[in-house]
Amino acid sequence: MARMRYGEMAAWFRVLSHPVRLQLLGMLCQGERCVGELQAALHKPQPYVSQQLRLLRMSRLVACRRCGQFAYYRLADSRAQHVLRRLCPAPPAGCNGSSKPRVAKAVKR
Repeated sequence: MARMRYGEMAAWFRVLSHPVRLQLLGMLCQGERCVGELQAALHKPQPYVSQQLRLLRMSRLVACRRCGQFAYYRLADSRAQHVLRRLCPAPPAGCNGSSKPRVAKAVKR
């Protein structure tokens, strides 16, 4: 994080200040997931989850790939996992530095 500019760091902290976005990042620490799977785990409406993911994507914390009708998200910056481990009192599930990616299953949105 030493190379990050202060403006970029401030933007990250603004994005990380939302509990649902922290939950999304915690789930993505476990590996790539589709929007439907994230939405089902959070018990939130799909447009709400997509809006939170858009903010994470704009902050370059997550990346998205499309496969047909499905959008799959993953952590785009390994620094995000490092920050989550440092800042969270108990790291979100899956943020243990494991290199084994979780296989995403398709859930139609």
